[in-house]
Amino acid sequence: MGALEPYSCAVASIREHVKKDGSTTFYVLWRDPDLGKQTSMACPTRPAAENVQRLLDANGQRLSLVESALTAAAAAEATMTLNEAFRRHLESPSVRANDDTADDYERMWRNRKIDTTLGELPIAKITDEHIGTWLNGPMANYAHKTKQNTIGLLSSVFKTAVRRGWAESNPCELINLPQADITKRTATFLTPAEFWLLHDVFIKRHQLMLRAFVASGLRFSEMTALEVASTREALQRKVPALPVTRAWKDSKTRGWYLGSPKGESVRDVSIHRDLADEILEHIKKKPDEGLVFPNTRNTQLRNTTFHLAGWQDAVRAAKEKGLRKTPRPHDLRHTHASWMLAEGMSSYDLSKRLGHKSTTTTELIYGHLMQKAQAAGSRMIGEVMRRA
Repeated sequence: MGALEPYSCAVASIREHVKKDGSTTFYVLWRDPDLGKQTSMACPTRPAAENVQRLLDANGQRLSLVESALTAAAAAEATMTLNEAFRRHLESPSVRANDDTADDYERMWRNRKIDTTLGELPIAKITDEHIGTWLNGPMANYAHKTKQNTIGLLSSVFKTAVRRGWAESNPCELINLPQADITKRTATFLTPAEFWLLHDVFIKRHQLMLRAFVASGLRFSEMTALEVASTREALQRKVPALPVTRAWKDSKTRGWYLGSPKGESVRDVSIHRDLADEILEHIKKKPDEGLVFPNTRNTQLRNTTFHLAGWQDAVRAAKEKGLRKTPRPHDLRHTHASWMLAEGMSSYDLSKRLGHKSTTTTELIYGHLMQKAQAAGSRMIGEVMRRA
């Protein structure tokens, strides 16, 4: 674009000017009532120009008022903390449109100690060294995937900051997390014999749910959200399945509620007929809108309750009988995956069964266990769980 054309209008406008070197300057043009003539201001980016345009339109096209506002904004942004940038990031349309996402981000920000270790630093002064110190401190014992997800959130905040001129660069782009062997740190795999040892010392009312966990690989939030009516229908099919259409979620503003399962996890997970018939018998007299596996009050069974009022005692009892491992409830999901792979299931089929977004996640966790396979999951789990 060549020279700027004459301009006369009651509102400000933006025009691009491409220089000979290929760079672009964004000019804001307006007629200032105090000066009585056409006026322009050069801005290095379109967002900066749009900000000036908004200020002019809001202040009667008076440059003096806009300059005061820009000076005040520049002073505020020069000392903007990471916590403030995070709050501004949450106000962006893509985040604000989903309350669940915003709640998840706020919880992650607090739980991973970003607010207390990095949050009060000026965002423009934060470097990759600051982030590295945080990773080696509060984040040191977290799993590799958790670190990746948290860095992803931090990076999104910095991208917003760069786009809006609060920071010059994104230091997260300089962070390379080592590919640690996360399976040794985060997953415990039980053999069929070890599972049955744990199962048989568990309180009776939870034993069926344990079998359902290890037969399906469902997450705790998914298993405890199963509804009677939809589960009954899915279990009566030719190939019985557990229908995963919702999961329990915890919101700062709403408390516990039923929402969509994690990621792209809506799916049907096939199980063998014997277990399906047991679950059908279990829910035979339950109301359609009830939960398949509730607590003693027929409401949500929470992970903490399950862990404190059953799991810990069972693990101790199993160790007294020879168990050498210390599994967590989530390790039943890992155990299911290891059994499927041992029977020959492919990483693609397993990723769909577990509700992973892609096979990359599956291979990262279970890559060392994988073998090629073609057999169906329903037949496999029936075979591996049959007692001698």
